[in-house]
Amino acid sequence: LLGFQYCALLLGFGNWEEVLERAQEGLKISTRNNWLLDIALDQLSIARAHAQAAETDPTDTHCEAAKNYFNLAVEGLRKAGVIEFVAKGLLARANWRIQCHRPQEAATDLAEVLEIAESGSMGLYLVDYHLGMARLRRQENLPAEVEKHKAEALRRIGETGYFRRQAEAEAV
Repeated sequence: LLGFQYCALLLGFGNWEEVLERAQEGLKISTRNNWLLDIALDQLSIARAHAQAAETDPTDTHCEAAKNYFNLAVEGLRKAGVIEFVAKGLLARANWRIQCHRPQEAATDLAEVLEIAESGSMGLYLVDYHLGMARLRRQENLPAEVEKHKAEALRRIGETGYFRRQAEAEAV
């Protein structure tokens, strides 16, 4: 988990190359030890790194790798059985699918995130769900839906104190 969190921090600084290196090394170790959650989190880090790389270098290599690793990660998170991380994987994959203009697939992932978050009282994931929906609806040119989800995200940010997402919500 600490390695996954560190990779998330590195991605926040745009260091996708370092994340690829670290997560691939971690994947070797976790695979050798058959640590299901660690394997899936390493795959998720690799997927997110490829997705970030594809933003500036949208080659088939990065896009295909991101697709494959996101699918492996979500499947692995389901096998590991930690529902909180399943939601995290689905959110990351949904954001990538929005980036790649795959609205139906993104909507499917986001619908599952909503189901998980509501059933488990996961308020932070509800914020992320509404942010994802706002981005998706903006891409689909549905301004009323964008504003609805943006307002709900901002309301929930205030309610939960999840101010890390404040600027992102205001910018949607």
